[in-house]
Amino acid sequence: IEQAIVSGDGNGKPKGIVTETPAASVAVSGALTYEDVIEAEGALPLAYEAGAVYVMSKKTFVGFAGQVDQTGQPIARVDQGVTGKLERTILGRRVILTDYLPGIEGAGTNTVVGFLFNMKDYVLNTNYKTNMMKLKLKQKAML
Repeated sequence: IEQAIVSGDGNGKPKGIVTETPAASVAVSGALTYEDVIEAEGALPLAYEAGAVYVMSKKTFVGFAGQVDQTGQPIARVDQGVTGKLERTILGRRVILTDYLPGIEGAGTNTVVGFLFNMKDYVLNTNYKTNMMKLKLKQKAML
């Protein structure tokens, strides 16, 4: 299901997020840079800002993790959160890792390597087959 949500083509499975035509996109060549992230943040409509997360492969995130802004502050962080689990962020925004996007290194032209999205905006329409059974209780004679 995760693969279909990320990159499904809509034929016999859900249409994936990356197969939709976005209102805005950021072209990246080579490595993801601070300027690319700033451009992506600026392109995100204010109405979708709350709850939006970055989604990318671990390889793309790790390639970005060592970069700093103009003041030397890390842009991406991997911290141990209050729950004791690793929390990955870029400019304070949560990052979700997936195996269903290619890494930015060696990605072809027009290949989606990450996206900024509020997962609550994705609707998964399912049609589970259900069966209904009638149960008839037989009374037992008590002796």
